Amino acid sequence: MSEGYTVNVDQLTEAGRSIVDLVKQVAEQPTDGLDPSEADLGHAELAAAAEEFFDRWSRGLNSLLQDAGTIAVNLHETAEAYRQAEQEAVNNLGGDQP
Repeated sequence: MSEGYTVNVDQLTEAGRSIVDLVKQVAEQPTDGLDPSEADLGHAELAAAAEEFFDRWSRGLNSLLQDAGTIAVNLHETAEAYRQAEQEAVNNLGGDQP
């Protein structure tokens, strides 16, 4: 028979907040001018490869930031669902608030 599990709702909430903070920090970092020009690299093909790399990197980073935002929202919603379920259980049992 299973012993069950416990959920630390405060940790779920804090994890969501931490992710939001990280996303904000990354999003605030300037990215303009990171990709070197042909003059900087001295070779057209190398500059084109660098440009393609930075374009893909930027798209990938944006995708990661969107996913992280989704995870943060899901953590918050999960924490709230646990809080509501616990409160409903307390109410149904006629007890005091946890």
